[in-house]
Amino acid sequence: MAKNPIKQIREEKDVTQHELALASEVSVSTIRNIENGEVKALNENLLDFLEDKGYSREELIEDYKEWLEEKRKEIEDKF
Repeated sequence: MAKNPIKQIREEKDVTQHELALASEVSVSTIRNIENGEVKALNENLLDFLEDKGYSREELIEDYKEWLEEKRKEIEDKF
């Protein structure tokens, strides 16, 4: 299974969820929920922040959707 793109970026930059939340002006719970796949869409503030840092908004959205679908299928296959 592919890795959550937001978590992957955060880990590559060696920052905590709290640090990413502070830098992007979102709550820690929002970062945690995104990394756990508990939300269907990425937070706009987070996307704005990452886009300002050179990441493609469209690629992040697409990669996140693909990751969510893989996660959903993995769970579905357990039934």
